[in-house]
Amino acid sequence: MVDEIDYEGAVEYVTRAAKERHARSISALAVHGVMTGVLDKEHLYRLNNLDVVLPDGQPVRWALNLLYRSPLTAAVMVPC
Repeated sequence: MVDEIDYEGAVEYVTRAAKERHARSISALAVHGVMTGVLDKEHLYRLNNLDVVLPDGQPVRWALNLLYRSPLTAAVMVPC
């Protein structure tokens, strides 16, 4: 369950949660993280219980756009 969210949306989400003093769980996943969730039920459970899973990398964005007709024009690229 990777969310249809871009960089600006992610920043807005985190900022709003901070201003409202709400704890949120967020992760950014590249292809490896997504596929680990497909292959490992325990990891899938953890991922699906996060508040937001960001598409980190072009292949994840491409998959969301192709499979779910997402309107994403850019992936959320998380700096290392």
